[in-house]
Parts: sequence; C-alpha cells; structure tokens
Amino acid sequence: MGYVYEDGKEYPRAGVYRRSSNGNVNNAVASALDGIGALPIKSDWGPLNEVTIHEIGTSDVTMKNTYGTGGTMSVAEAYMDGGLDKLYLVRLGTGGKSGKIELKSNETKAVTLTLKYPGTHEFTVSVRDKLGAESTRELVIYDGAKEVETITFTSGTGEPKALEKAVEDVQSNYITAKAEDGVTDAITDVSQQPFEGGENPTATTADYSTAFEAFEPYYYNTIALDTVDSDVQALLIEYINTSFKDGNLAIAVIGDKGSVDINKRMENASKIDNYPIVYFASDFINSDGETVSGPEAIAKAAGVIAATPSSKSIVRTEMPGAAKLTERLKNSQYENAVRNGLLLLSVNADGKVVFDSGVNTLINPDEEKQDNGWKKIKRAKVRHETFYRLDCEMDKLIGKVNGTKDGIANVIQRGQAVLDTMADEGKLIDPTFKLDTNKGYGADYGYFVVNAVDVDTLERIFIHYKWKYSENS
Repeated sequence: MGYVYEDGKEYPRAGVYRRSSNGNVNNAVASALDGIGALPIKSDWGPLNEVTIHEIGTSDVTMKNTYGTGGTMSVAEAYMDGGLDKLYLVRLGTGGKSGKIELKSNETKAVTLTLKYPGTHEFTVSVRDKLGAESTRELVIYDGAKEVETITFTSGTGEPKALEKAVEDVQSNYITAKAEDGVTDAITDVSQQPFEGGENPTATTADYSTAFEAFEPYYYNTIALDTVDSDVQALLIEYINTSFKDGNLAIAVIGDKGSVDINKRMENASKIDNYPIVYFASDFINSDGETVSGPEAIAKAAGVIAATPSSKSIVRTEMPGAAKLTERLKNSQYENAVRNGLLLLSVNADGKVVFDSGVNTLINPDEEKQDNGWKKIKRAKVRHETFYRLDCEMDKLIGKVNGTKDGIANVIQRGQAVLDTMADEGKLIDPTFKLDTNKGYGADYGYFVVNAVDVDTLERIFIHYKWKYSENS
C-alpha cells in the first residue's frame, strides 16, 4: 500500500509514498505585454506634449474627445485598427492660439471664455435659463451638434462672477472664464456662438523629439509616425538607438508610400540596416474602395506587429481592412525586397492581402553581437519579450534576496520559471538561467547567463515531386 509523505521529512521504510498539490498553481511570473503602440500626432485640439492613453473598446470616443478628428488623427485610428489594445498619443507642436468668446451684459463685456488648448477645432457655446429650475442658468459647450459640457450657475445680480466661479469649481475640460470687474448684470443669452481666433500650434521636426521623450516612462511594442518625412524618420531611428540603452524595447515602424519606385523603397530600407527598425511601404485599397497609403498604411502595419504575440509571425497574416493591392510585383522583386529589409504586402492563394514576409531592416548583423535571427520581426519580438519579462521578474528580487548561496538559488529559480513559462508558450526551446561561473556573485551582486533557442515559424516548404511513367496507366 502507499503512504502519504511530507516534504523535508525522512522515511526509513521501503515503499511508495505520495502527496497531492494543486497543479494549476504555477507561482505566476511576469507575463508578456502585446498590443501597445505609441504615436506623435498633430491635431486641432487637445493638450500639447502630454501623453494620453486610449484603449480598445473606447478609443474611438476618447481620441475624438481628446483631440477631435483633424490633423493626423486618421493615422491614430489606423494604428488602433491594426489590432492594438492600447495606444499612447502625444500632440505635437508649440505656440498656437486658443479660441475666445466675449459674453456680454447688454452691450458691456461681462465674461471672456477661453478654450483650454490652442487650435482651430470648432466649438460653440450657448447661455440660457435652465429649464424647470428657477434662479439657475446654464452654459452649454457644443462640439458640432453634440453637447459636450454643461455648467450651471446662479442667475441674477453678479452673474459674471458666478459663471467664473462655476467654471473653476467644475474644473471644465474645455474652457476657462474671466469675469470683468464691476459688471454685475445678467449675461445676455447666446445660442451656439462660435469661439474665434483659434490657431493650430506649429509642429517642427524638433517637436518630434519632445514627443519621443514624453513616451519614455511607458512600455510599448511599436512606435509609428504621422509622416513619411525622412528627417523625422532619421530622428526616430536615432532615438530608438539611444533609448535602447535606457531600457526601451520598442520596434519603430516607418516607411513610404507604395507609389514610390520599388527600387527606391528597397534602397531606403537597406540603408537603415537596423533590427528594431521596420520599413513598410505598400499601399492598399480598403473595402470602401479608398486607397490607404503612407502614414495610415504604415500605422496599421505597426498595429499588426504590436498585436501579434511573439509565438506567431506576421508572415502571411492578413492586413486588416485591405481588399486589394495597388500594385502587383514579380517574384524576383519580392525576393529582392526581403534581401533589402523591405516589408511589403502581397496576395495569397485565396486572394487575401497579406504580409509577404516578416523582415526588419537588418541586413548585416554584427558578428560579435548578432545572429541572423535578429533579421526577423518575430524573433526580435521573442528576444525583446525575454528581456522584458526577466527584467520585470528580477526587479521584484532587488533588495529582497541576500547575496548568499540561497539568495542566488532564489534568483536562478525565478529566472528559470520565466524561461520555462515562455517555453510552454511555444516561444523558447530548452532555455536555461544559470549563474555565470566566470564572474560569480558577491554580497550585493550576481552575474547570470541565459541560454535559449527562440522558436521560429515555418516560412518555406520545399516539395520534391518524383513522377513515374507507366505504360499500363
């Protein structure tokens, strides 16, 4: 018969011993974070140089409420449509002017309303008695025909100051109010009076650097641009290169319009030669018959790359919303595109528009630091994910374990747990997390080595047909 055993207790008698535990408890380790993007945009409304967060399910509302629909907001929409769960946005620019309205008491200026942010977005305002409420008036702000904010204030003598205080008390999302000293009469009614004098900020190449820096505290998988300007792209490449040392693990997705000569597109991609930079340059026609090109197409590709888990590849993945391509290339052109680090769309056997490859712009790996795996988006994502998850798990141990044999064993156990989890997820093969025996550990430090093979996906299938002729067939 079998006996129940307890861990750590010795049993001298020969026999079978058993114990039970919950197999669903796996001492959870840091998990992957996919589907997060970052994008600097230009708009006619919203806070400048400040990160705002927009999530799947509500982004269409929050982006419109925060920035309106002007400028390059179509790029942000395309990014989300690529499959993002979360998008960080920063409105670019400096200067600009906020629209204003002067409310009057009879013919005397009583209150100046000023929009909180500079820009040309068309808001209007109404001032009226509140229906069914004596001694109460209301100021209503409209975005088009939609009421976006209503502020109530006390009617009668002293209305201008009452309105100023009401706007301050509710911490209006749209306006500030300044009452004129000495004006106490009731405010004259207005109906959807427009704000005037608004001007959009000026966005320069240097402003993109400010936006990139604003994103620094946040983790995101990909970053895109609202332009194909080569100077701005060069600035982003430089930022990605330098910020990697500070822990940034993002992949930048840039590119060009599909109308640019294919050889020029290949040349532009090959000059970058850098694995965290993807150069995408295909246009497509959506289901509404509209051509999607340049920043919108690139942003959608960036969304797909961010959203695709590292256990999968974008190769032959459908481009969301694409009905057909604007160009048909030869097999040799697609092969040359891969060799030159250019990511393109193609059409699969079912007529669907798909990503033809999964390459980034790396062509010549550094022999000392890089293998050919860095040339692929998928494998770069696996490796970045390994960095991120081990960083998160190890950070939990900083200051919490001792620089002793037991402490080092704890570190190894937690690191191996992360790698084993990724192996179970089909991302790594036979990974190990071990103490670096050459450098060892001390009272407050330890050196460790990770050995792992990252899993790739099958991209080429070769079939050899051996036909036989028979006189009897």
